[in-house]
Amino acid sequence: MYFITGLTSLNPSHKSRCLGYYRNRQEALSAVNENRGGFDQGIYDYLVIERIGEGIHAIAEEETWFRWVNLVASYRDRGYWERILKPPETANFITHAVGQNWRSF
Repeated sequence: MYFITGLTSLNPSHKSRCLGYYRNRQEALSAVNENRGGFDQGIYDYLVIERIGEGIHAIAEEETWFRWVNLVASYRDRGYWERILKPPETANFITHAVGQNWRSF
């Protein structure tokens, strides 16, 4: 499954929420690119799509990251989700969608 999670920032005290999931990667990417869920409501600055399989303590097998780009400073809803590389600040965290887990390996 491909889970879409919003993050308020990249600092350690950020808040996150799994916003939904799709069985198909392209459908998850389309949902972000089309901003289907109104992910730009001023709450989340980052989104991550994680491919996570079944199981207990499952680890994300793939991550695709996005950052909100505001086109007009005074209008949060005028912008787009830009695909970015995995932020280095998140290097030690895995599986945002099912609760952050510290990577100890």
